[in-house]
Formats: sequence, structure tokens, C-alpha cells
Amino acid sequence: MGLKKILVDAIPAPLVRLFAAPYVSGDSIEAAVATADRVHRERGLLSTIDMLGESIETPEDARRCRDRYLEILEHIRDRPHCTVSLKPTSMGLKQGTRPTLENIEAVVRRARELGRGVTIDMEDRSTVDATLEIYRTLRAQYDNVGTVLQSKLLRTHDDVERLSDVGGRFRICLGAYPEPAEVAYRSKPRMKEALYELALRMLELGYYVELATHDEALLDRILVEAERRRVPKDRFEIQWLLGVPVMRMRDKYARQGVRMRLYVPYCDDWSHATRYLKRRLLLNPSLMTYVLGNLVLRGR
Repeated sequence: MGLKKILVDAIPAPLVRLFAAPYVSGDSIEAAVATADRVHRERGLLSTIDMLGESIETPEDARRCRDRYLEILEHIRDRPHCTVSLKPTSMGLKQGTRPTLENIEAVVRRARELGRGVTIDMEDRSTVDATLEIYRTLRAQYDNVGTVLQSKLLRTHDDVERLSDVGGRFRICLGAYPEPAEVAYRSKPRMKEALYELALRMLELGYYVELATHDEALLDRILVEAERRRVPKDRFEIQWLLGVPVMRMRDKYARQGVRMRLYVPYCDDWSHATRYLKRRLLLNPSLMTYVLGNLVLRGR
């Protein structure tokens, strides 16, 4: 990871912004909603909108972030193809679990009034306990809230079992944050195998499962096994990142009647977009191929 991180960190921020366009919908709520509308109209894809930003330092900034999400909800009140995703550290986790819960609950409550879903994103290992505690608390009262589990973390197998009394909706992904070997798998194939195992166990436990991976072979394995087990197609969906080419997969899974959703980030501050894209590149260096390809196409 050392050399890879050095190379990714060396990419100048202005260059990151130049080729971020396919992966970040823009710098306004209107841009994010327009992107969500376009991919739904042209490709039949659902969306979840995320305002990039994390590790908010002050209670005032956390409340401002909460209010921006309330504004997003007003923009999508007539758009059933949209949900929102938010990060606990953008909602005040550095100030403690209680104020974060209050801020997130305000968003979840308004979303329920509007018939929209909210996903509480998962961040690095230091936030997992607090995030799951917040989810557990909210889930007792709100059925429109979900959260995220990461297959790279060794603890996730146990978390899946511990959450069985709560149930609900979970996005399962590899995980985008660097973690030490004592708490996480370091091998990408092992992370993917864990995702396969976890997804099937979650379906077995009755969870609604959001399969967040671009690995077609992995998705095919899960879907074949889900069909063999006669899991209804309204119990899961596939989620992809905005900007990564999925046209062929989308067409294939659409023919199978699988629900699909794009993660549509936007930023109020382009520094947040820079951190987001660099983190994705660290996790999956093959994205650089897409980045460079889009940069070439934009220069024509």
C-alpha cells in the first residue's frame, strides 16, 4: 500500500478536479439531482445522493451538514428513484454519538415523511461501533433507514449475526478505508470471498441486501446462488459508483429483473471530491484506467 499511496497522493488536486467530472456529479444539489434524473430517464437506474465531506470539526458545521441534507430531501420529494446517503462524521461524530444521532434522526424523520430512504455510510474502523449503535437506535423507530457493512473487516461476520434482531437494509461493500492486518483482510480476493459469504448469510437472515461491487463475476455468483435459494428479487439490489462503466452489466441485469442503483456524490467543496476520488483510487487502482480514458475523451 505504501508506494501506491505515495503515487495517488502525488496527483495534483487541480488534476483530480479536472478528471473528477464523471465520478462527482457537481458542486450543487441541483447538479446531483439532475444527474439522478438523467440516469433514471436514460438508463432506468435508481440513485442515492451523497454530499461529500467527513470529519466535521464543530457542532455548527455538523448542523449545517444536517440542514443541507434536509434541503436535498426537499429537492427529491417528488423523485421516488432517489434516496440519500450520509456519513456519521459529517453529522458530528467527533463531538459524540448523541449529537450525531440527533442530527441523523432529523434527516431520517423528514425522509420518512417524504417516503425516502436514508443510508448511514460506514467509515473507518474507529466509527463502526458508534455507527451501528446509531443504526440500531434509529431502526427501532424508523423503517426507512439502512447502513453499510464492509467485507474487508474481520468483525463483519460477527456484526451480521449480532444485527439479526434488528434486521433491515444493509449495503455490503469491500470497504474504501485502509485498515491494518489485525482487523482486516489485506487480500482483495479474500475480501471478495467474504463479501460473497456475507451477502448470502444476510439474505438468509432476511435482510434487504445492497450489493455494492463492480465485480461482475462476484455478482453473478451471488445472483445464481440467490436464485437457487429462491430469494425474491425484491430482497436485494446492485449498487455501483457514478462514473464507472456499467452499461453492459446494466443491460444484462435489467434482463434478469434486478434492481440497480448508482451512488451519486456531489460536493460543496472540491477538496472533499479530491479526497473521495483519491480514496477510491487507493482501493481500486484500475479506476485510473477509466479516469485517464475520460480525460482523453474530454480533450478531444
